[in-house]
Amino acid sequence: MRRCAAGSPRPARRRFCADMPTPRFTATPTAPRGCSERASSAPTERKAQGFCKMEKSGSYIRRGVHLTALRTDKFKFGLLSLSFLLPLTAENASAVNLAARVINRGCEKYPTLREISLECDRLYSASVTAGCGKAGEALMMSFYVSTLDNAYAFDGTDVFGGAVALLGELLRRPLLENGGFRSEYLESEKKNLTDDIRAQINNKTSYAVNRCIALMCENERFAVNGSGDIDLINALDGRTLYEKYTEILQNAPVEICYVGSMAAEEVADKLQSSLALTDRAPELPQTDVVRRAGEVREIAETMDISQGKLSIGFRTGTCMYDEDYLSFSLFCTLFGSSPTSRLFLNVREKLSLCYYCSPVPDGLKGTMIVACGIDCANKEKATEAILRELEEVQNGRFTDEELDNAVRAMRNSYREAMDSPAALSSWFTVRSLAGITRSPEEYAALLSGCTREDIVRAAKRLTLDTIYFLKGKDAQ
Repeated sequence: MRRCAAGSPRPARRRFCADMPTPRFTATPTAPRGCSERASSAPTERKAQGFCKMEKSGSYIRRGVHLTALRTDKFKFGLLSLSFLLPLTAENASAVNLAARVINRGCEKYPTLREISLECDRLYSASVTAGCGKAGEALMMSFYVSTLDNAYAFDGTDVFGGAVALLGELLRRPLLENGGFRSEYLESEKKNLTDDIRAQINNKTSYAVNRCIALMCENERFAVNGSGDIDLINALDGRTLYEKYTEILQNAPVEICYVGSMAAEEVADKLQSSLALTDRAPELPQTDVVRRAGEVREIAETMDISQGKLSIGFRTGTCMYDEDYLSFSLFCTLFGSSPTSRLFLNVREKLSLCYYCSPVPDGLKGTMIVACGIDCANKEKATEAILRELEEVQNGRFTDEELDNAVRAMRNSYREAMDSPAALSSWFTVRSLAGITRSPEEYAALLSGCTREDIVRAAKRLTLDTIYFLKGKDAQ
């Protein structure tokens, strides 16, 4: 078995409720504010090009347990993701990351990795994996089941049902001793997890971005390392961790996403049969959003590196659940997220100030980090050039060709998301935290309705918060 790595008032969120009627999400999107209604006419015929046929449905299989089913015959493999949602804290992150790894090691019926692997092999090389991550100020402990579509099993094996049953064994009957997780597995996974956390500093690109976020949001939950805290991890014993895991299993809201050829009702039946999920409180973890930055801070730190890492942090003034968030996404693409963007063509190619330069937005938290790799001597020039490009967009000084290129790039990225069960699962799971049910195809149909004025308006909401520079020891 393989292991995967792991402010302001907001509108009312979707609540999981058992007495709600089962929703069926329409395939015809309503144009969000910030995109003109012409998105519902001309693009309608084009939106089907390059997208697979997909039936989307949402249902509450238990109170606090929501299933999004994406039925399509495009893929020969099906994917199920099951995510327990918790508030992001260092204590929660430490516990769920360690628990997920220990659960992956074995259960009562399959106590070793070898026995788990043999069962996966029997199920046509199915995989059952676990991973943890943060989305905004929410923490997700996720389990993934990937299987061959039942139609391709020549002996009639219920591959999906067998893999879900294996997941149920791992979740409901983990390997225990003395009322807690088996100490051999616990201590081994403690070492693996703490080693992985220490190794995060070795990837200087992601380290600099995460360090900028931690400094920029130092009094906010978003600053917490999603992998946990080494001291808190080492302090956990088998009994304490098992008690925390049991509490999560029984009480945390659950978001499930299935991509494959099975009907939603059949998926729900197999889940209930194998996992026996119970009712739970429906409230989703909330993310506190700071809409505008305060006083700009500049922070420099030194390491033994040759290439400097410049991270420029902004408060975007808009979030994923805002009706005009699509305009901000298009701004990001035009500004720096594509090979035809202004940061790539001007700052990187024309001025040769960066080895790479692109924005890293978080739609739930309302932040954006422009991440750059530079010669340390070019720090001031690169910063000025990036802020100048932002000012140009804020003043509407970009061409129709640039806008058209950004629209095409975004439409292609939406097509790519529809081509991957894993990308679709991630898309809907993260957006469930913002109450969003639109698919990539539906967003692609709205792109042509975004105007120059919408992009300028989105760009003008950005406020500079923090400039973080990781420089070499020899830099001046």
